[in-house]
Amino acid sequence: MKRNRGAAIAFLGVSFGAVVWMLVLTRHRWFFSDEWDFLALRTAWNLNDLFRPHSEHWSTLPILTYRLMWQIVGLRSYMPYMALAVVLHVAVAAVLRAIMHQSGVNAWVATAVAGVYVVFGTGWQDTTWAFQIGVLATLFFGFVQLWLVNHDGPLDRRDVLAVVAGLAALMCTGIAVPLVIVVGLALVLRRRYKVALLNTVPLGVMYPAGMRRSDTKMRTPGGRALPRSRATLRVASTGRSTGFLRCPM
Repeated sequence: MKRNRGAAIAFLGVSFGAVVWMLVLTRHRWFFSDEWDFLALRTAWNLNDLFRPHSEHWSTLPILTYRLMWQIVGLRSYMPYMALAVVLHVAVAAVLRAIMHQSGVNAWVATAVAGVYVVFGTGWQDTTWAFQIGVLATLFFGFVQLWLVNHDGPLDRRDVLAVVAGLAALMCTGIAVPLVIVVGLALVLRRRYKVALLNTVPLGVMYPAGMRRSDTKMRTPGGRALPRSRATLRVASTGRSTGFLRCPM
C-alpha cells in the first residue's frame, strides 16, 4: 500500500512539473490556422456547423468547447485554451496509468510509463497547441471506455457508460475509430461478446450518421459567400466574434 502511494505521489509530481513547463513554454502563443474555423466559421446552435466535419473529422465536442471558451474568456488570452489542453494531456496519462494498474502492472512500472507519456505525449504539437484538444479528448474518452469495460462479470452500467465514452471520443476526432476497434478486440479476448457488440456496433452506426457535409464558406445574410480569410481577419483584428453567432462582415 505504501509503495502504491509513493508511486501515485511520484506521478502527481511529474504531472505538476509537466503542466508548469508546458504552460511556460506556450505563454506567448496565439490562435492560428484551424482554430479560426471553430472561432469564426462555426456556431453552437446550428446543427450543420456542429456536425460538418473539420478535415474529415467529426469535431462536435471541440467546436462546442471553443464556442464556450469564447463566451467565458473571449480572445484576450490564449492561456485558458492552452490550460485546457494541458489538463486533458495529464488526464490521458492518468487514465493510462489506471488501466495498467487495473491490469495488474506494478505501480512503479505503471507510473514510469505514464510519466514518459506526460513528458513526451504524442508529440510536441499535441501538447503545445490548444487546438489539439480534439486529439487529446479522443484519447481520454477512448481510454476511459477501455478502463470501464476492463472487468469480469455480466453486463452492467459500467459497460453502458463505456458506450457513452466511446461516442464522446468519436465526436472529437476520427482517431477514435481504431480505439473503438481495440476496445472490441479486448472484449472478445475476454470472451465478453455481448459487451463487445454493445461497444462497437452502435458506435459504428452512429459515426457515419454523425457527420454532415455541406458548404464550408461563411455567408452574409444575403447569402453571398465570404472568403475564409476575410472572416478570420475580422475576428483577429477586432478580438471578438458575435458569440455563438457567425461573424458579420
